[in-house]
Amino acid sequence: MRLDKVIGVILFLILIITSAFIKPLTNDFVPNKEHDPPFLQMPTDWADSVYETLTPDERTAQLFMVAAYSNKDTGHVHQIERLITENKI
Repeated sequence: MRLDKVIGVILFLILIITSAFIKPLTNDFVPNKEHDPPFLQMPTDWADSVYETLTPDERTAQLFMVAAYSNKDTGHVHQIERLITENKI
């Protein structure tokens, strides 16, 4: 066998073996608002209220991320503007 295949097999076996010892994620974590650091204590009321006003298409558009480059021509800028205005990304 080639060395890269041997290394691949070894890494795969290590992954399989170690995954057997990792505790699966559970939902038993209960946040404690009083002891959370300040960056976790941000209110979500505003975001939730805005989200509730969106149409299903607008909610879907919020899942997309557009690559915008500062070193491109004005055609690229207009394309990004069009995506934002038409699709409300």
